[in-house]
Amino acid sequence: MIDLSVNVPPPLIDEGELDEASRRAARALRELPSGGLYHQNGTPAARATVAGWLERSGVAANGAEPVLCNGAQQAIHLSLAWLGCHSRSIASETETFSGAIKAAAHLGLGWEPVAHDEEGMLPDALDRVLATTACRIVFATPVCQNPLGFETGPARRQAIVEICRRHDAAIIEDDIYAIYAAKGRVTYRELAPERTWYLTSLSKCLTPLVRLGVLIPPPGREQDVLRAMRAESFGLPPAALALGCALIEMGADLNAAGRLRDEARARSLLARDILGLGQLVMPAGAPHLWLPMAVAEAQDYARRAAALGVLVTEPGSTSIAREPGASGIRLCPLAPAKRSDAEHALRLLAGLRTL
Repeated sequence: MIDLSVNVPPPLIDEGELDEASRRAARALRELPSGGLYHQNGTPAARATVAGWLERSGVAANGAEPVLCNGAQQAIHLSLAWLGCHSRSIASETETFSGAIKAAAHLGLGWEPVAHDEEGMLPDALDRVLATTACRIVFATPVCQNPLGFETGPARRQAIVEICRRHDAAIIEDDIYAIYAAKGRVTYRELAPERTWYLTSLSKCLTPLVRLGVLIPPPGREQDVLRAMRAESFGLPPAALALGCALIEMGADLNAAGRLRDEARARSLLARDILGLGQLVMPAGAPHLWLPMAVAEAQDYARRAAALGVLVTEPGSTSIAREPGASGIRLCPLAPAKRSDAEHALRLLAGLRTL
């Protein structure tokens, strides 16, 4: 089977880099008192390393202490757990991240689907949802929206911030695909730090082997989040944090960034040409693509693809629409380690689209 269902980058860290990072991490771990048990949010040095990574990624901490999580998924769950006390539903595009859907379901939270275009939620539609419901949480993935794949430009982000301020709504900003930004690096956190829960991770820009996630809540909420994390998992495992910090200190993320963007562009263009997609939503490259189609068609497509040996994201797993209607198939051409495997899978899928 060739798996195009999981949104992961191809291997970017060679054996030498991983060996060196492991040695550095081992030295740091040996110095931790009590095996790091009493450093729930990492050591000050580790937090400084992560803050430095955020800075060079274009996200200024501005004095905030980043909360170090077990990946972006825990950051989403922690954000929703706190905000769910104030709002029992979340606004987002009609298709959104399946991990956020699962976190919301676990917490008993519902969704308010918002009409969108090629830049994300339409401001007027979001305004109507917030004005006519008790929803006060907006979930946004402004770069490479998952699964639809678009990027939200600065003007649209500003419009969404103004609407959220008008209705006193919080924004959860999933910035995990920031490496692919092509329209500038202004973030919701930069525009509205008082209401933005910003999160990211090393998983998509370097490797999922190190699930080093980061959550920066609005000012004054850090201790609330840390108390919740103490109840959930105590904190990120010291070994994972040490390895992630070692890779950051070695500049592995910088070394990988250009290669990852180049590979994403090459595979996106390959998918465009093989599948006859026309203009890409993100021409400079993205880790996933969306093929819109009706629900029944998407389900049949996924079944026939699996019969040919190609896995695609389960249809419906990203939908929050209340009524069955438009759906689609998410493809992750970056997932196979070899570009040739991705090309082979895409050619098999192209055959399905002509049937």
